[in-house]
Amino acid sequence: MNRNLAIGVGALAAVLLVLVLSALFTVHQTQQALVLQFGDPKRVVTEPGLHFKLPFVQNAVYVDRRVLDFDAEAAEVILGDQKRLVVDAFARYRIVDPLRFYQSVGDEVRLRGRFDTTGAVVVELPFHKIATEKGRILVDLSGVDFLSSYGIRVLLVGAKIVNGKGGQMVIVCPDKTVARILKMAGADTLIPTFPSESAAAAALAPS
Repeated sequence: MNRNLAIGVGALAAVLLVLVLSALFTVHQTQQALVLQFGDPKRVVTEPGLHFKLPFVQNAVYVDRRVLDFDAEAAEVILGDQKRLVVDAFARYRIVDPLRFYQSVGDEVRLRGRFDTTGAVVVELPFHKIATEKGRILVDLSGVDFLSSYGIRVLLVGAKIVNGKGGQMVIVCPDKTVARILKMAGADTLIPTFPSESAAAAALAPS
């Protein structure tokens, strides 16, 4: 009887230990964390130390909070008038909003503000990661008021990755100035561009 009781207590203690360990996570001083529940963001943790989450149903995704360096390889872009432009960029950046950073890796990518060199290098790696994993991507440029040559390069590389897998990438671009920049760079020949999200979504929908 005592032996069975000891076994039961030991098993219960082991289960409790597993629950406690799966509920704990540590955030380093150089990190910030996003707590996800079945892939949905629930909260952002910016304070370093030991924190709790729901065991098994939640997990923590870590994002570096330090100033990061990005030294892009020089790339040659051919503009619409067949002129060749060599882009060589270096940037330092910090991820200040883990939630927005995480949301940039969905099937639909929404960009805001100036998509210049600094903005492009921040989203380049997660954006190209999407391109390698997804077959259909909608890029919403509705909130973009400036598009640099490096930003165009990021879009073109992503489109080539998706197209190479037999997928498709489309762009929503109601801004006439930004749309004209895409056309001058010849990007619209590789990436179908639409003035509204509904039109882009319809073109992206499986036939």
